[in-house]
Amino acid sequence: MLKLLRCDMPELLERLRTIKEFYDEGAHNIVPFFSNIEMDTGDFEMLVYEEMWSLPGYCDNHELYYEEENGRITEDSEVYGEVWTFATDEMRDYYRLLKELKAAGKISGCTYALKRNEMEKYIQMFVVDSQGYYSGLYCKLNYGRAPKNWCCINVYLDYSCCYSVFAMCCGIIAVFDKYAEKLKELREEFCIKETILEAA
Repeated sequence: MLKLLRCDMPELLERLRTIKEFYDEGAHNIVPFFSNIEMDTGDFEMLVYEEMWSLPGYCDNHELYYEEENGRITEDSEVYGEVWTFATDEMRDYYRLLKELKAAGKISGCTYALKRNEMEKYIQMFVVDSQGYYSGLYCKLNYGRAPKNWCCINVYLDYSCCYSVFAMCCGIIAVFDKYAEKLKELREEFCIKETILEAA
């Protein structure tokens, strides 16, 4: 209790509020992820950073370097940031199923594009917009660029600007929970259509 009373209470409450907001958006895996991280410490962002490797699915990271005058990167090149790559089975299966449904004529090209754009908007909202006034983070959705032809999300961090690793993790968890939700809906909708066709 004494430790809790000595912590920065407004900051702690703000973190809990953020987790609650993402949970209400469908990020049900957000509570288990943060349950093992001390919320009332000044090193919170660093602790979250260290736990990023335990995010669900595939995860990779490498540093970004300024190019030399000749356009090459050498051992003397200066680091300016890093890029994280995230992917899950549900994300890959979602786009794979969309392609299969489109190819089979089950959904139109317009519906296919709308569903892809819908997920891009979720990524923008959860991962980028959640940064608020911070400008040191942007992300890009790649289709089939990760190992095993996985679709993936690349998140770029610029060391010269501010960004919140905590908000980024919340966003990634929310996005992947949304992929799982939308994949389930798509499978259920597809099965319902097949059942109706067979009954007719």
